[in-house]
Amino acid sequence: MVAFVACAASLRPAALEYLREYGKTWVIPEPAEPADGAELLTLLVEAVKKPSREIVAFVIPKDGGPVMNTLNLHREKLREGASKLVFIEGAEGMAALRSQGRDAYTFRDLLAYLNGEAPLPPVEVGEESEELIHARERYRRAVREQGAAAWELGEKLRSRRQFVEAERLLRRALEQYDEEGMTHEEDAEHYANLCYGVASTLGHRSSEAQSLQIVRRGLKRIEGHTSEHALAARADLLLIAEGAYGRNRNYIHEAARVPGGDEHVRPNLLFVFGQWHMRTGNHGEAGRTLSRYLAIEEHQFNSALAIVHQAELYTAMGKLSSAEARARVAVEALSRSAASPLYAHGPLGELFFLRGELDSAERILDAATRAAMCDASVTRERIFLAGLSAERGDIESGFSALRDIAQKSIDAGSDGGHYRSVATLVEFLTKAHAACRLSPDDLPRADDDLTLAEDLSRAAFGTDPPWYTIFFPLRRSELLALRPERLPDALALSQLALDRARASCAEIVPEAARIHGQHLILAGRYDEALATLALAESAAREEEYLRELAAAQRLTVVALVLAGHPASEIEARLTALRQTLESTGSPRITAENLLDLARALPPTTTLPEPLALADEALELFTEMPYPAKESLSLETAGDVLLARGDAEGALRRYKPAFQILSRYGLLLRAPLLQGKIDRLGGVAEGVS
Repeated sequence: MVAFVACAASLRPAALEYLREYGKTWVIPEPAEPADGAELLTLLVEAVKKPSREIVAFVIPKDGGPVMNTLNLHREKLREGASKLVFIEGAEGMAALRSQGRDAYTFRDLLAYLNGEAPLPPVEVGEESEELIHARERYRRAVREQGAAAWELGEKLRSRRQFVEAERLLRRALEQYDEEGMTHEEDAEHYANLCYGVASTLGHRSSEAQSLQIVRRGLKRIEGHTSEHALAARADLLLIAEGAYGRNRNYIHEAARVPGGDEHVRPNLLFVFGQWHMRTGNHGEAGRTLSRYLAIEEHQFNSALAIVHQAELYTAMGKLSSAEARARVAVEALSRSAASPLYAHGPLGELFFLRGELDSAERILDAATRAAMCDASVTRERIFLAGLSAERGDIESGFSALRDIAQKSIDAGSDGGHYRSVATLVEFLTKAHAACRLSPDDLPRADDDLTLAEDLSRAAFGTDPPWYTIFFPLRRSELLALRPERLPDALALSQLALDRARASCAEIVPEAARIHGQHLILAGRYDEALATLALAESAAREEEYLRELAAAQRLTVVALVLAGHPASEIEARLTALRQTLESTGSPRITAENLLDLARALPPTTTLPEPLALADEALELFTEMPYPAKESLSLETAGDVLLARGDAEGALRRYKPAFQILSRYGLLLRAPLLQGKIDRLGGVAEGVS
């Protein structure tokens, strides 16, 4: 047995105490702390002579160094003789293990990542006097009063984005309700409300798995209670429950079926349905739903948050002028409600980022991160700042920042922040690869990063909910698919993710099937791709996920073209795609799908016509405006013209594409584009 235990040094005594108590027949010595490689080698050699029932424990320094190098060099000794208990110094130590001790790491039987939590001693209950009974009742009244006060203060703190203090306060109140005796229906209602407050605070810190677990605790406590307040508390919990892509669709529909309490539940339903429609790509319906919510909501802070979501919605639609206007209204509304205007800084930073106003975006996002009271509450803003570095051409700084966010998210218990930073790393690696900006070692190193990230996520956050056991293989598959020799491994991972999604998480099936279908297209297995994309389309309709429905239909068109299917069949599928894009009500989703389709088709294709698609996308992006995608649309059109032998036409597209990148300082693709211009004998006008 070879067990790696990752934890802070301060938690090591508690971990050893637990292991010794749990395994009463185990003899676990104090871990050795070898000072250098020679000491570790001596320990390993001695361990070889011992039977496997004995345990040898030792600590690897946080920075790895010579001790880690020796462990990696003599890794086979981990499997020989005594069982090994290897302590690693938290996330930093795990990173050192994966980078310096990669081979030794593969010899593990298990990995545990410990955060630590002190258990409370059991309370002995005996026969109670009348005085004690009355005292307990007075205590329960005090707990209820304190819980109500904690809820009120927690809401004020949350509006000020003081999430750490709010969580600490609400958890303390929740612990008192966990004690025996707090079993009245009123207590269940208060308990559910406190769970709502804790779950909401955790959600703002991107601790989404923990948030869902707290929601489940509240739902279990309120189960069976049927008063109006209890039903309202149950609906609130259902509406705040996290899913793989934000709010949980099944829980939202269950909340809509909760009887009674319409005056309380209906506004919250509209608010959450608006969020959900926005994330799934039904932008027209999202806009209508949020407008209906604002027409009936009277609470100033809640109304201000809804205006923030309207700004996010307009950004997602590509209506960036409207997004800026709503974001500025949101800032004023937040200030009037004595809430933090930082809620609107993320949307403002994103829309400036998309418009190519990188300096303005950086100022807003940097101000938000500096003012935040905890890093986890501004993960989104920090990810955008990393993206700014990459778009400016400083790829390594951007990648380094994302890796830092991932590590700090693990330490902060932020599963959502950890995953999103890793997913963004894959997204920007894909962009950098397409721009020919990666070294030969970058993709293998990134694959190691993702393997470690998945291990850390599993160890730190578990496998319930199961989202990350699906998402991480999908992200790795996308990365491996960039390397033709690793395409079989990419297919194996995407198939694994699809199987897991179908077994445990239906809401991820559309994405998993779409990505697997995309890999099958790369492999030239078009019939299998079409069958898999049909599954993606069916699942997307079932989950009411328009964004994924459009993506599956787009890839279906690509597969049909590459497989040589009849024009009538291709035309029918293209019509279906356009109908879906129209139903999203989103110019940005439409433009991005048209551009992606143009880039994926062979340049000589006539149905659909990639040049016309690129030009149509260009018109939409120009109207937003979205300079990075304007340039890419022009570049794509130039590539099509060049492949058709029209070098002059290609040059006429490449030059303005390069000028756009230069004007806005979007230098990620600039060297590649300049090279295309140079090879055609043109002169790239702008900053090279």
